[in-house]
Amino acid sequence: MGTEIVSNMTVGYSFHLKIERETRVDTGLKYPDKTVVSASLIGNASSLEEASKEIELAKQTILRLIEKKEVKLNES
Repeated sequence: MGTEIVSNMTVGYSFHLKIERETRVDTGLKYPDKTVVSASLIGNASSLEEASKEIELAKQTILRLIEKKEVKLNES
């Protein structure tokens, strides 16, 4: 479901985190309605430990935003 990339740079660490979530709603037709919500964050950190903490925080933030978006989609 998600992709985490951490690369070592000469001045620190750079990361890119992308999460996608696909939702299908049965409409009674041959093919269900499909909605894809995705979000990504990039960042930099001076140490691997700091990068790990930032990635976890980014992951939690993205999941929270995706859940909010899914709730709005389901309400409409």
